[in-house]
Amino acid sequence: MSTSNDSADDMYGVPPAKRNNWKYFYGFVGFLAVTGLILVALYAERPKRFQVLPKRKTPPARSVYALVMSPLDTLAVRATVDSLRAEVSGADSSDINMIVAGTKIYKRFVSSAEFLRVLSDALLNAQQIPLDKQSVLLSQLCGILIKDTLPTKMVLIGKLASTDFEPVRRQLNTSSRIIVQRNTIFGPVEIDSFLDAPVGNAAKQFLAYFSSQGIRVNERRALAAPASAPPAL
Repeated sequence: MSTSNDSADDMYGVPPAKRNNWKYFYGFVGFLAVTGLILVALYAERPKRFQVLPKRKTPPARSVYALVMSPLDTLAVRATVDSLRAEVSGADSSDINMIVAGTKIYKRFVSSAEFLRVLSDALLNAQQIPLDKQSVLLSQLCGILIKDTLPTKMVLIGKLASTDFEPVRRQLNTSSRIIVQRNTIFGPVEIDSFLDAPVGNAAKQFLAYFSSQGIRVNERRALAAPASAPPAL
């Protein structure tokens, strides 16, 4: 004999409750939970291929700062990045504190692959700025550098916007003094220059501010060396 509750359930199309229905209910809930865990394991968001690691496994032993001062063409970017690859790649690359700074970027890296990839993008997409703003970029980087106590290499990349340094002479002298203080008090600073100038010896004049203060400067070329001519027949 059915009860009044059973009749009400039938009225709304709901089948009457059975004795073991609770087992089926909790079994279904358990099935959903297991399915959810499987989906999370399969489709959860993972770090992207070149994602910067949030924590480094070992403390950094040295720093490399790459300052992008102007955009470069594809050939120059490829040659520059290839030259720097040996600097940041290798067995001890996890010990390097790597930074890319420029007109549109300031970012730290643990992964050398990510550092080189972002540097390539920054060089291709940098904003073209006048010499006074290039000097400001250098000054800002020096302000960051003075707080870094690790042995440091500064890599200056790009084309200088002018050969007239008189308007920025004071700022360049200030930057030079900061680098000298950093080199003397906290640890050695070395400069690798991939600078290129539109005319004349502007890049050499620019670097003279640093070398005259005892900073080691390595002048390097951003452009790939031309292929050798084929032998004469």
